[in-house]
Amino acid sequence: MIAALNDDVHVEEQRARYAARRTRLAAALKAAGFRIDHSEGALYLWASRDEDCWTTVDWLAERGILGRAGHVLRSERRTARQGCADGDR
Repeated sequence: MIAALNDDVHVEEQRARYAARRTRLAAALKAAGFRIDHSEGALYLWASRDEDCWTTVDWLAERGILGRAGHVLRSERRTARQGCADGDR
């Protein structure tokens, strides 16, 4: 256990792996007309084309990309079945 906790090499390798994937995805989304906002994290990209969020989620799914509508993440009071209100795109 102590050896594992003292081994930071795998952490750096994983961080680099995620960063490379994220960079490729961001470039592809930008090329497809998306804007990337507030996405300084390691795993997620907050991307929009200023269209209905479900249209975006469908577009991503057709390409094998897992996406989630932003308004679902912003409000636990709403359900995934509700449509997007203005400003929730």
